[in-house]
Amino acid sequence: MAMKKPTSRQTYPRPPQASDVLPGQQNLFDQTGLVPDPKVERQRRAAVNERLARAERDARSLLRAIDIARTLQERGHTLPDVAEALGLPPPVDRVTRPLKPWRLRRDSNMDVIATMLENAGRKGVSEDEMVDRLRSLGRLATANDARRSVHWTVSELRKRTKFAFRGLQDKGGRWYAYGRFDTWRN
Repeated sequence: MAMKKPTSRQTYPRPPQASDVLPGQQNLFDQTGLVPDPKVERQRRAAVNERLARAERDARSLLRAIDIARTLQERGHTLPDVAEALGLPPPVDRVTRPLKPWRLRRDSNMDVIATMLENAGRKGVSEDEMVDRLRSLGRLATANDARRSVHWTVSELRKRTKFAFRGLQDKGGRWYAYGRFDTWRN
């Protein structure tokens, strides 16, 4: 099939001329005289700052999680133990034997001592102060050796949670907590 020659009467449609630049776009051919739209630039800057803040939040959260995991490993806890203490199914298969997580019974002597340790903060609590507090609540009335009972209770709290520790005997042997005992409460 032979191609027809264009006649003088046949015309081709010309491409349309470039229209004005849409807001937020820049002309690709002529960059003279164009000023960036300040509103669009503010929006872009805000979007970049928001993404940077989100990345920083995520990084800090990840660092906190790593610190908590290392601290728990140093104290003998494993991830399934923490999950069981929170009442969740273990996220990974158990390899170690369970620590048998337990709960602090509400209004028990151990709960009172745990609350005292939390509230004491950096100054700590002595065993005599614990005895006085429990006696003011009407407990330990029939105990033969109240201080021995308190010592056993706070030692069990330390053994079970690995979250309480005793200071040097030279400084009075006061008891301290690493933080709150909310993980072990009902």
